[in-house]
Amino acid sequence: MNRRNRRIRDRQKDEYADYFDEESSPQPTRKSSEDRQEKVTLPAWSLHLAIIGIVAVLLLGLIGLTAGRTTLEKTLQALLAPAGLLWMGLFLTTYFSLLNRQGFPAFLAFSCWILLSLSGNAIVASLMMDKLQEPYANFETANLQKLDVVIVLGGGLMTLPNGKPQINDAGDRAMQAYLLFKAGKVDRIICSGVSGLPLFEGQEMDPGEALESLLISMGIPQEKITTIGGRNTYEEFQAFDQWITENAATSARKGVITSAWHLPRAMRLANSVGIQAEPIPADFSGTRLRQSPALLIPSSDNMKTVRRCLKEWMARLVGR
Repeated sequence: MNRRNRRIRDRQKDEYADYFDEESSPQPTRKSSEDRQEKVTLPAWSLHLAIIGIVAVLLLGLIGLTAGRTTLEKTLQALLAPAGLLWMGLFLTTYFSLLNRQGFPAFLAFSCWILLSLSGNAIVASLMMDKLQEPYANFETANLQKLDVVIVLGGGLMTLPNGKPQINDAGDRAMQAYLLFKAGKVDRIICSGVSGLPLFEGQEMDPGEALESLLISMGIPQEKITTIGGRNTYEEFQAFDQWITENAATSARKGVITSAWHLPRAMRLANSVGIQAEPIPADFSGTRLRQSPALLIPSSDNMKTVRRCLKEWMARLVGR
């Protein structure tokens, strides 16, 4: 009996010893697991970055060899511009999110990359602008009959800190009015537009006043120029219609000068207030595209063009 009890006690000691040995054995900690994962992940990322870098260098080298140094420089300039850097960053974010099997971040980054690629693409911007300007592509000033009065919509000038007017990227509107007057095609010029926002110190002239000042400095007599108000295109035509009524100029031959891409909406708004006028385009936008890898890289200039086109089309949808 005593021998049997000793065997039972010895067996129990062995079980307790095995239990405490398991408890005291070192367990892998969460930190060490993360360390192992990091050791695996970082070299993998470095390898993928190295591969992408090598491919990029090879592509740039191929561009330099086949298209020349100038094309290579323009491509690099486009890539290193803010829009180009964002474009590459979104591509890398998409790539590495897919590599880590992060579906939603990859989808979000890829969607932004597609949006940026389209909105900043030179081909897309050119096609959109050409669509707006198409009705006036064959306009010739020589074929224009003499007009009694033309309205030049505001927006072609900016005011310098010293208060003097300066032509901006839509300044061809002012030049078109000047050339028509000098050619004897028009008797009076209406300069329209007032600032819709408070002017900064030193900017004392509204768009209409700035245009009048510029035309006078170019040699057009002040008595042949009239300024009217209007914070936007619709208000400018309302002010023009009021001037027509006050000056009994209903039967006068009238013309509208503005940027070619803005002219379709301008003529629609002119007709909405009862003004029948000849459309006179100025400031045609867009250039002939040349084959270059830089066409695929988005730029802020192209985004500005796309924004202009979308603004014109959205205004049409809401009847403005």
